[in-house]
Amino acid sequence: AASPSITVKDYAGTTETFKLGTGSKVINDAGSALSLGNLAAGNRVEVRKDESGNAVVKVLNVTTQTYWKYDSYAKEIYVKRQNVNDANLYKLSPGAYIHQGDTILTVQSLKENDTIVLYLNNGTIVEIQKQ
Repeated sequence: AASPSITVKDYAGTTETFKLGTGSKVINDAGSALSLGNLAAGNRVEVRKDESGNAVVKVLNVTTQTYWKYDSYAKEIYVKRQNVNDANLYKLSPGAYIHQGDTILTVQSLKENDTIVLYLNNGTIVEIQKQ
């Protein structure tokens, strides 16, 4: 049987297919193992090769938040807490993809109380999708 594969589209719209052999892994942001069945269209993933050349697919964390403000000096996004123990600040990756639908936005165009979906890689924002 042919080994399974996934097709990934990057933020520039380019697609690439990765074969997932027997040594390949699917993990969540914390490094815990997932099955291929845990992947769904629309998931944000990072694909890399391990030292043996096997694909490692990391499914990025996603969280919906209410935008508060942006600290341009520290490059951090502040969101409004739902609960007192919630994180309210996230580092913004220099190459983060910020958009609403297919329209690219600047972080400065976000307004207080906008609903935003954050995609995080190791706790850093790599994508902001304005709702």
